[in-house]
Amino acid sequence: MRAAAALLALCAAGAVKAQQSSGVAPIMSVLDAPADDEISPGQLHVLYQPIANVVDGTVRSAEALVRWRHPEHGLIPPDEFVPALERSGRQHDLLLHVAEQVAQDRMSVPGVADLEDVSINVSALDLNVPETPDELAAILGKAAPP
Repeated sequence: MRAAAALLALCAAGAVKAQQSSGVAPIMSVLDAPADDEISPGQLHVLYQPIANVVDGTVRSAEALVRWRHPEHGLIPPDEFVPALERSGRQHDLLLHVAEQVAQDRMSVPGVADLEDVSINVSALDLNVPETPDELAAILGKAAPP
């Protein structure tokens, strides 16, 4: 019951948004080789999925989920656009964008700011980028709770 109340609180704070799944069509021709300006930052949206403690039902953390709202094709799920970014070597740009958004939300969005932890998915390709830990630490460190 506490998990439901926490989810409702996050929804009321705008931290969790309903996701419409209708109208999503595969657009592999668009995604096969995204141009540099194909995905603009304004089209990427970070949503938060609460993670509830199964013992007491409390929500102390969430997972940041990125969604792409394409101006012509509508909502494109990450399993379609992330592999395209990985093929083009642009997944690191996405990671840094999501980290920046999470850091901003941790400082300003009620519900998100109150969480102990927010998880971010990292592409396996980014694990081979030596700068990734330092870049993420710099971005997320400015939003760490006291």
